Amino acid sequence: MILKNILRRKGRTFLTVLGISVGIAAIVGLGALAEGFEAGYTSMLSGSSADLVLSQ
Repeated sequence: MILKNILRRKGRTFLTVLGISVGIAAIVGLGALAEGFEAGYTSMLSGSSADLVLSQ
């Protein structure tokens, strides 16, 4: 029954799969972007020998 409905409504199935794929890609991309920012900021701070760092 499930397979029958999937095959009968190909357009809706395609749009559903596309939406889920875009959502997963967005989450993965934002996670990677956040990790990159964190790594860059950490390397910038570790290169400095200051005892106190002020950021605005």
